[in-house]
Amino acid sequence: MGGGVIGMSRFSQKTHACKQFFNWYYSDDIAVPGFTIRRYEFAVGTAIQKLILNDLPPEHAAIIAQTLYDYR
Repeated sequence: MGGGVIGMSRFSQKTHACKQFFNWYYSDDIAVPGFTIRRYEFAVGTAIQKLILNDLPPEHAAIIAQTLYDYR
């Protein structure tokens, strides 16, 4: 987990396609208002930890991840 950065190589020969993707990726139709990487990583990380420790089955871990992310 981590990162949260997208980019384009300066050596890319497909700069137009990259720009189109960036425009789509950051558009209001796709970008979720109020989305934070920190909250997302906490929610998913907690669910994965519980899954790995066999504390929860996958379907419950998914619900926990969504619930933790949605909680404000």
